[in-house]
Parts: sequence; C-alpha cells; structure tokens
Amino acid sequence: MADYGQVVARFVDSEGVPTAPHTKPVDGVVTFKPLGKKVITSIPATVAKSSVRAEIVDGVLQGEGGGEVWLAVGRWRVTDYVIDGAWLKEFDIVVTEEHEAVPLDLTLAAPAESAPGEPLPPSEETRIRAEAAAAAAERSADDAAEAALAADFSAQQAAGHATAAQQAATQAGASAFNAGSSAAAAQSSEDDARAAATAAAGSASAAAGSASAASGSATAAATSAGSAASAVTAAQAARTGAEMARTGAEAARTGAEAAQAGMVTGGTIDGAGHLILSKLGGGTIDAGNATGPAGADSTVPGPPGNPTAYEMRGTGFPEGAVTANPGTYYTDTAGTNGAWRWLKVSGTGNTGWKVLFGDTGWRDVSSLCDPTVLGSGKVHVFKTPGRVTWRLIGPVLKAGTLMTSLPTGYRVDAPNWLAPAVTVYRSGAPTSGVFGLGGSGSGLEVSGAFVPDTSSTAYLDYASLLPWPATLPGTPA
Repeated sequence: MADYGQVVARFVDSEGVPTAPHTKPVDGVVTFKPLGKKVITSIPATVAKSSVRAEIVDGVLQGEGGGEVWLAVGRWRVTDYVIDGAWLKEFDIVVTEEHEAVPLDLTLAAPAESAPGEPLPPSEETRIRAEAAAAAAERSADDAAEAALAADFSAQQAAGHATAAQQAATQAGASAFNAGSSAAAAQSSEDDARAAATAAAGSASAAAGSASAASGSATAAATSAGSAASAVTAAQAARTGAEMARTGAEAARTGAEAAQAGMVTGGTIDGAGHLILSKLGGGTIDAGNATGPAGADSTVPGPPGNPTAYEMRGTGFPEGAVTANPGTYYTDTAGTNGAWRWLKVSGTGNTGWKVLFGDTGWRDVSSLCDPTVLGSGKVHVFKTPGRVTWRLIGPVLKAGTLMTSLPTGYRVDAPNWLAPAVTVYRSGAPTSGVFGLGGSGSGLEVSGAFVPDTSSTAYLDYASLLPWPATLPGTPA
C-alpha cells in the first residue's frame, strides 16, 4: 500500500473523570476531502475524487465498520470536524508514503486552537459554519453531477433499444416483400404454383413472427425511451438544483469571508478619547467617545471582603452567625462591645468562637451597687479576653454587700466558696478591710473597718473564660 497512508487520532473531553487515567473520551465525525487529482503509478489508476467520512467512537478515529482510516497519498482537507456537537475549524493535511509505516497523527497535524475554555468569537464561529455549509453544498453538487451522468447513460441505452427495434421492423418488412414475390412467381407457372404457395405460406408465417418480434422490440424501445426521458428530466432538475446549491455555497463563503474581514482584532483610545477598533481585513472603526469626566471620590466605604477562607471579616459577633472551620480567624470591623478579633476553636457550624483581642474599657457600675454600702464611692469594671478587673474608689460607708449579682460575662468560671478577694488598707491608718467576691462568687462585697476616706482605692483581678458579654453594664467610666 505504498500509495496510501494511515491516519490516526484520539480525542478526549476537557472534563476529566475521577478514575484513571482521569480522561473522558468523546464521539464525533470527521470528513476528509481530497484536494486535486491523484494518479497511482503502481497500478496505474486514477484516484476518484470522493470524500471519506470517518467517525470518532470512544475517542478513537475509525473508518467504516470500525476499521482503520487509510487515505491516498496527497493533500486532504479535514472538514465537517464535529466533536460532541462542537464545530472545530477545518484544516489541510498531507498524506505521504511514509505514513504507511508511521501513521499521521491528526491531533499533531491540527493547527493550534484557542486556549482551553475560551469560546470562539461569534464571527469566527459563523465563518466555520458557513465554510462547512459550503463544503456540504459542493458535495451535493458533485453527487448531482454523477446522477446526471447516470441519466445520460440510461438515455443512450434507450436509444440502442430503439435502433434494434427499427432493425427488427426492417427485417419484418423484407420478409413480407419476399412473401409477395413468391406469390407472383406462383401465378406464372401452374405446375410450380402449389410449391410456391407452400413456400409463400411459410414465408408469410415467418414474416408474421418477425413482425410480432418487431412489435415487442418497439414496445420495449418505447418504454426505455420513456424511462430515458424521465431520467433526463430528473438529471436536468438535479443539475439545476446542484447549480443553485453551488451558487448558495459561493454566497455563503463570500459572506463568511466578509464577516471574517470585519472581525475586530483590537482597539486603542486616541487623543480625543475615542475608541478606535482594528479590523482583521484592514481598516478601523471609530466606536465613539470611550472616556468621560472623572467622578468624585466616594465617601461611603464598601462592605469588607474575606481575603481567604480562613481569614474572614464582617460586623457583629460571629458566634451563632458565621459558619467556618476550626482555625478560622474573624475580624469584627465594628469592634462590637470592644471585641475585635475572634478565633474558631471548635465545630464546623456557626458556634465555637472565642475572642482573641479586645477590651470593654472601664465601665462605671456604681448605679448597680447598694448605695447604703457604697455611699459616694465608685465601682468600675474592665474586661479583656480571659480576665476581669474591678476597681473600688473610696470612701465607702460601711462593710456589706455592694452587688448581689455580677453582670453576665464578668463572673468566675465556676463559683465556689474560695472567691477572689483583695485586702484594702486605709490610708494613714493601721485598719484594713477586704474587697472581693462573695462566698459563692456571684456577688461583690466589702468587709472590715471602712470609714470615709477618699484615698482608699483597691483593685480585684481574676480569670474568667465566660463568653463575651452581649451587652455592657453601666456606662463608660
């Protein structure tokens, strides 16, 4: 097969599959159209100018019946290149004698296409479809021309039948003339009349048979002539349709070329602020003013975004509102109740958040204390992640319970009888008292010898890992 070469190809989808080898084969069709006349010298023989249709089954290029694809040596155009409903751009290949031993890989021979996932421009897709339609119309015209040749051959056969019928009729006429001549000779000789009459009867019988045969041949000739006339009419109609199809194909090709020439390849902004578009076929298009006056800067900031999946931003507490995985950081851009930075320490839902950075500032909670104990003194509280600090500023009227129930978020983790407390010494005197939480750790108390003294100030500090308070007690100090 030195005058033929093998063509192979494999096709896979851009979407992979979760199993090895991670590719998904596709289906489609490919048509190979010969370009120019080809003569095989080893036979010798002329290669018929006909297209070869191949299929893509499970990603593999196959010929008719699932066999290999072999093409005559020469130039071919790969057209009607459709894979899973997508039309691909046609291109030319050259099949050589070397492809008998080493097949031509259609994938490597194809020109580079657009980047994966990048759709063709509308004008490019229109041009490809128009060229495919033109190629299909040209093949229809070739088929119609072959049908016309077959009709002409049928007409020639019908004419041959008519000629044979005329010859048979001529032979019948000659037989009848011979019969008449025999009858005339019989009249000149009485003795030979009987023999001549017998011969004449035989000749007449033969003439009748020839006439009957001539009549059958004439009927067959008339039928063949009618069929030939119908075939000629159909061939003429087919030729007319082929010419119309060829004209439409040429118009489609012209339209495709015009569309391609008008395709925009780029653009620039000129000195007047106009957008100037460049066309593939040459020339430019002024698309009008593309710039406007500069707008004023916005004074309203946009909403914060999330830089990464593990670095989130928003306003308000994330606890019970923001879903994330453990290890995710959250920044409250409003610093609600003094809490700015949070960390997700447990769970995959919207709970399990802990405050990493923030403070409530000093809050004056004197209004929450018993005035008969506190008198004109002040009580302030300050909270940071994991710590609570109280501040008592004298004078204090007497010992007793300042606050029976601490605000939510300011208590110890597990109240017990060993509640935090601090010793307070009166300025300039040996007397002292205790400032701390009550026996259960739920209230605030003072005990010991307290007398009005503006210089008496005490601080009480202890650990507290309770959730950050949803509301802050008292007022800013």
